[in-house]
Amino acid sequence: MLHGADWSFFGMHFIWWFLWMAILIGVFTTYTPIPRSHLRTGEGALDILQRRYAAGQVPDDEYARRKAVLQRDEPSRAQATRSRRHR
Repeated sequence: MLHGADWSFFGMHFIWWFLWMAILIGVFTTYTPIPRSHLRTGEGALDILQRRYAAGQVPDDEYARRKAVLQRDEPSRAQATRSRRHR
C-alpha cells in the first residue's frame, strides 16, 4: 500500500518543480532588459556607411561604390516599406 503513496508524492513533487521553473522562466524572460545593441536604431545603411566613412574606416573609392549601390537600391526599399504599411 505504501508504494502507491510514494508514486503520488513524487509525481506531485515533479509537478511543483515544473510549475516553479515555468514561473521563474516566465519572470526572467519578461523582465530581462534587452541590450541596446539588439534593438533597431532606425539608422539606415547609408547612414552607417557615412558614419564609417567619416571615421576613416572606409576608403574613398569603396565609399563611392557602396554609396552608389545603396542609392540605386533605395527606391525599391522605400517602395517595399510603403506597401507593407498599407496592408
